Amino acid sequence: MYGMCDGTFSRRETVPTLPGALPSFLDVRDLDKNGWPDIVVLNSALSSVTVMFGHINNSFDDQITMSIGKDAQSSAVVIVDVNDDDLDDIAVVNSQSSAVVIFLGYVNRTFFSQITYSTGYNTYPVSAVFADFNDDRQLDMVVCNTKSDNIGIHFGYSSTSFVSLPAYSAGVFSRPMSIVIEDFNNDTQLDVAVVNSRTDNLMVLLGSTFGTFIENDNIIGIFLGKSNGMFANQSIYSTGLQSQPSSVRIGDFNNDTLLDIVVANYGSNTVGVFHGYGNGNFSEQIIFSIGFNSRPFALSVADVNEDNVTDIIIGN
Repeated sequence: MYGMCDGTFSRRETVPTLPGALPSFLDVRDLDKNGWPDIVVLNSALSSVTVMFGHINNSFDDQITMSIGKDAQSSAVVIVDVNDDDLDDIAVVNSQSSAVVIFLGYVNRTFFSQITYSTGYNTYPVSAVFADFNDDRQLDMVVCNTKSDNIGIHFGYSSTSFVSLPAYSAGVFSRPMSIVIEDFNNDTQLDVAVVNSRTDNLMVLLGSTFGTFIENDNIIGIFLGKSNGMFANQSIYSTGLQSQPSSVRIGDFNNDTLLDIVVANYGSNTVGVFHGYGNGNFSEQIIFSIGFNSRPFALSVADVNEDNVTDIIIGN
């Protein structure tokens, strides 16, 4: 749907996917650097990913499809430059095969053969983020593993390789589902927010320098240790009884220049907003009903109508 300046949409254009593909996830980026956004679509039923290259006439006729392995049951796609060559790569989170598959971008709309990284036996990863947590100029990978109820930490040590650290427990039946990264307390260090679907909570983990980690009962954390051996604080915020939070995003929703957090609560049919105070702490959840049996599952944030106020887009 093509957006208008007032937040409405002019018309809908349908771009066919592969027959029987059951598309379940997408990401958008100008992969071929021609000035037009391209679409990466996850084909759940076909265990493949399709890249639809955009053109000046808003068409997506040129497409390539890459296999991600038999019965992968993939759950997410992340576009990121893993090897720092100024070409976007495609990372696919494969739940059933407990792995992350990365297709390295190349010139002329091509990609190298996939590189597969295990997330651990029977972990069932559902989401991943990439960032340099330990300040070594290598991208690290953090994965939400729902079946093993933990967070997988994988430090990058070369342009295309990762070292797996021991996973950190999220607590029995916690089911971590979604993760985001940002500097919540304005100390120039990346912090992490995670939602746990079965324990109905949001966790905010404040980062510092040097990538080290500690574990605590019934919570997960990426703790980046200080030079004096101390560790940053963590905070847990309830999303409500049986709320089953499924997705988390970041934005400044009240225009106070401080970052806030929004959570999709699948079980309670609501969206919850936690307003940030700028010091790593957040308000209690402000709840917005999405409607009976709506089951909000996915979120995005953007200024849709260009009024300088951040809007929330919800997938039910």
